[in-house]
Amino acid sequence: MKKYMVTAAIALVVAMGFYAARVVDAQYTPASSEMLAAGVSTDIKTSGDMTTSGDFVCTPEVLTISTNAYTLTPTCSYVVLDPAAVTTVTVANATAAGQMLTIVNKIATNAVIADGSNIQGTGAITLGQWDSVTFIAEMSATNWVQTSTSNN
Repeated sequence: MKKYMVTAAIALVVAMGFYAARVVDAQYTPASSEMLAAGVSTDIKTSGDMTTSGDFVCTPEVLTISTNAYTLTPTCSYVVLDPAAVTTVTVANATAAGQMLTIVNKIATNAVIADGSNIQGTGAITLGQWDSVTFIAEMSATNWVQTSTSNN
């Protein structure tokens, strides 16, 4: 079986939702007609290392919260909170082992991450403006394990 060294360009095209790739001299160059509309995405799964020579950018999910209690079901790994008043945020269960979640509060109004049964960490976490907390989903893909908190 002939092996090719997959370049970051192929991984990027796959990440954007494009599946038909050409490998020429161990590199892939998409034709202009193969470019996708903005917003199309899919998962990349690899059993080995993945290297990129460019930045890894995660577009945040920005949540404007107008209630004092909110259940966060993350749709991406980077969530920015924009609470109108002091808000208690309950985080829904993780969906995959190894899933990562970073939550940042961008407003001077506090957001409290509730100490739910699926949160394994230091207890309830109060996030002031620009504070953050990061979690990773453990092997059962249910519980979030706190890996860091930043009080900015």
